[in-house]
Amino acid sequence: MKWTTIIFMALMMPVGWAQPSFPVLYTHTEIEYAERSTVNPVDDFAAIHIPFELSGGLIIVKGVIDGEQGQFVFDTGSPSMLVNKPLAGGVSNSYIIGLGRAKEVQKIKINEFSWAFRRARSMNAYAIDLKHIEQMTQEKLLGVIGSDGLWSTEIVFDFDKKEMALRPGGDNYADHGEKIQLPFHMVGHLAVVTIQVNGKRLRFGIDTGASVNVIHKRTAKALQSSFQTLPKEILIQDVNNKVTRAKCVSAENISYQEAQLSATSFCVVDLDSLHDSSNINLDGLLGIPFLRQNNVSIDFEKKIIYFSGN
Repeated sequence: MKWTTIIFMALMMPVGWAQPSFPVLYTHTEIEYAERSTVNPVDDFAAIHIPFELSGGLIIVKGVIDGEQGQFVFDTGSPSMLVNKPLAGGVSNSYIIGLGRAKEVQKIKINEFSWAFRRARSMNAYAIDLKHIEQMTQEKLLGVIGSDGLWSTEIVFDFDKKEMALRPGGDNYADHGEKIQLPFHMVGHLAVVTIQVNGKRLRFGIDTGASVNVIHKRTAKALQSSFQTLPKEILIQDVNNKVTRAKCVSAENISYQEAQLSATSFCVVDLDSLHDSSNINLDGLLGIPFLRQNNVSIDFEKKIIYFSGN
C-alpha cells in the first residue's frame, strides 16, 4: 500500500472552512506545456493571467479533465490531482491520513488534463469524495489541482482583481523591488517558512488550500500567554466527517526580521497525527488570509515569497 497525507478540515460555521493539505507522496505526471498564444506580457516576460473565485474562502479555478470543463480548488499544498470520483475504478489502493483515522482512496488514471499552460496525458490522480467541500463552497467540483508542474514558476496573487498570474520563476521583476523577500524551503511539496510570532521563531507551511490560518494546539498551549483568545469558535470536519470544535486566537506581533506581517488570527488545531504519520514538524499553516493581507507572490524557482510589509 502507498500512503499520502492530506488533511481535510471543513469549517461548518458561517465564518468559513479550511482544507489544508500535507503531502508526503509525490505522484509523477508527464507534463506537456501548451503553446502560449494567449500569454500576456508582464515586465517583458511571458505570463498567464488566470481568473478565480473565492468560495468558502478557497481559490476556485476552471480546468478540464477528459473533455469535461469544471471547477477545481487550487491547492499548492497538495502534491497531485484529487478527482471528485469516490467510487472510481482504481488500479491500486492508497490512504489519506487526516485529523482522524486513515481513509482509503483509489489511485486512478486521467487520460488528459488541462489548466492554464499545463497539459498532462496519462496522469495519475486520487479519487476521493469532495461532497462536504462542495457543500461549503456551494460549487460543483471536479477536483483539486495540486502543485505538479509549478516548480519553475512564480505565482502572483491579486485578490482585489480575483486573478493570479503564472510567470517564469527565477527572474527579477520590477514589482519585486517594492516587496520584502521571505525565503522558504520545501518539505515534501509544502513551502515552509520561519517567522517570528510574538518574538518566538515558528515554522509554518504556506498553503493555498487553507481558508484560515492554523496554529498547532501544542504550540498555542506553550505560548498561551502570547496569544489573545478570540470570542469565536469553529467546527472542523476531518476526512472521515468527524466534527470537532476549535478555538481561535490572535497574535499582536508577526514579523520576519524587521518587517511586520499581517495575520490577524489563527485556528487552534491538533496536528499530532500529521507529525506522527509523516514527520512534517510544523507549528501551523498560513492560508488564504495571510496571502491576501500581505499581497504575496511565491517564486518556487528561487524559493522566495515576496510580500508587502506593514
